[in-house]
Amino acid sequence: MPLNNIPKYNAEMKMDELRAIAKQMGLSFKPGMTKVEMVQEMDNCLSGSMEPGAEENNGL
Repeated sequence: MPLNNIPKYNAEMKMDELRAIAKQMGLSFKPGMTKVEMVQEMDNCLSGSMEPGAEENNGL
């Protein structure tokens, strides 16, 4: 699914709802992550600052 078709999301949503949206984005999360952490990763993906599943890389 193109990232511009992702529904609105926020940390107030249920975990299952966030996981379903993240799956559409090609993201997966480690067990134990908080909803706030999940939303931050989803925001990073949409902003283009991080590829799905990639570790943060400061250009090194």
